[in-house]
Amino acid sequence: MNILYGINTVTEALKARGRNFEWVAVAKERNDIRLKRAIEECRKIGVPVRVLSRVELDEIAGNAAHQGLVAATSAKQYSDLDDIVASRRGKQSLIVVLDGVEDPHNLGAILRTADAAGADGVVDSRAPFGGGYSGGGEGFGRSQRTPSDAKSPTSRERLRN
Repeated sequence: MNILYGINTVTEALKARGRNFEWVAVAKERNDIRLKRAIEECRKIGVPVRVLSRVELDEIAGNAAHQGLVAATSAKQYSDLDDIVASRRGKQSLIVVLDGVEDPHNLGAILRTADAAGADGVVDSRAPFGGGYSGGGEGFGRSQRTPSDAKSPTSRERLRN
């Protein structure tokens, strides 16, 4: 089970439909429009909603930065490099290849920028970050992160063609 937390992260993941949700928990102390929209989205797609105290959410998220919204999900499914290359939208592709992104916030910014630029996919030469990373890139539906070595000569050749 992976834990996602934060309003943007959870709501983007709900919209992207790239994961199965076991449940979403909201803080009973918080009652605002953004949380209500997240609850509506959960109900629309059949995700159970739990109402918990902030203390309980702190414990589940492992910190207090959850903004009153925490979700238990399956791991996000990622495609391999061949799928990214095959799914290009036109004669030419825009595939962003990452190497050594350490900060999840930087990754989120890169994914959002790639999405805005119309990228067909994003390839990372390392395995995906673990559960808490998620950051702001959750909603980039075309984000395809693969543990294959995108720097290898074979991979570079496949990307060129």
